[in-house]
Amino acid sequence: MLDNADAADPSLTQLVASGVSGSLPAGPELRERPPMSPENTRRALDVRNRVATLLVDRMGLVRSAALFVFRNQPDIAREAGSAFERRRRARGQPGEAST
Repeated sequence: MLDNADAADPSLTQLVASGVSGSLPAGPELRERPPMSPENTRRALDVRNRVATLLVDRMGLVRSAALFVFRNQPDIAREAGSAFERRRRARGQPGEAST
């Protein structure tokens, strides 16, 4: 996923690294930085969106595995599942197709 990051652009690499470590600048430090170019902004948003998608996918896999493992213990399975997904299914809203 991050293998395609542009190694020639250290500012993008620093942005991703600082976001992952949780040490993003705040307040005056952030205002003193020059604005990012539209291309760097686009790439940073793309990386952020891909990381978020990967995280959501992994969470779904873990929840699915937990539901399978604890299928005979509904109380534990309920805790491992997603309350949001349960409410969505209860309302009958469309979502991802079951596999």
